[in-house]
Amino acid sequence: MDIFNLLMQEFPVMGALALFGFGTIMGSFVHCMGYRVAAGMSLRYPPSQCGSCGHTLKAVDLIPVVSYLLFRGKCRKCGASFSVIYVVIEVLAGIGYPLAYFMTAHLGLASVTVAFWWLAPVSYT
Repeated sequence: MDIFNLLMQEFPVMGALALFGFGTIMGSFVHCMGYRVAAGMSLRYPPSQCGSCGHTLKAVDLIPVVSYLLFRGKCRKCGASFSVIYVVIEVLAGIGYPLAYFMTAHLGLASVTVAFWWLAPVSYT
């Protein structure tokens, strides 16, 4: 947490971008976890895959927001479109983390709690 506080104090724009990136990662993870729990799936296995062709997604396919834009929201193997809801949730979660920092004036337990409560309803849509 101290690295984010240092970044926000010394380089606020870079710090906000770092918090946004961290938020997108958390949003992607929580959304995936919510989907898997609701579907009665294991959180570990099988690895993330295309819903159309079953192709196991590689690390480059799982970078929040970036991979969606890079591959135009499609599977690299079969070309099937992924739902835009994935990137929307990632962006909303990404916005929540810097917003929580600015609301609480530091990154600590309070801002993590605020970010979680922002993330919870956004991710379970």
